[in-house]
Amino acid sequence: MVTIQRQTRVVMIAAAAVCAVYFPTASIVGRSYAPRPVPPGAVKGIFGFEKLSTNGFAYLCRQPNFSVRPEVVIYENDKPLPGPGNATMRDIDGIGLGRHSQENGKGFVISASDNSNPRGNGNDYWIVIPPQRR
Repeated sequence: MVTIQRQTRVVMIAAAAVCAVYFPTASIVGRSYAPRPVPPGAVKGIFGFEKLSTNGFAYLCRQPNFSVRPEVVIYENDKPLPGPGNATMRDIDGIGLGRHSQENGKGFVISASDNSNPRGNGNDYWIVIPPQRR
């Protein structure tokens, strides 16, 4: 019987210690958490970028059975990529600065707006079909 009381006391002390750490931390984090903005419209995140050349800025995001859709806009975080959306592969890879294009059967070729590596620059990339304008 003494063993059960001792185990109960240990469990209660451990639970109190966890609560003493968890609730203040959750309170602080909860106040500072701000979800990342998502662009308006039908949205799909882009992941899994493949670098297309060693020294260039172009990255391919494969989309199986993809066909070009002119209404699609590529977003970096909550803003459309600044470069032209129908850039050539040569311009995307050589100049970058947000240039991008859609490739039938492959997916999207993009460059980050600041020519950084989209696989690790902390930005989110989205395929967006804007809402219908009335």
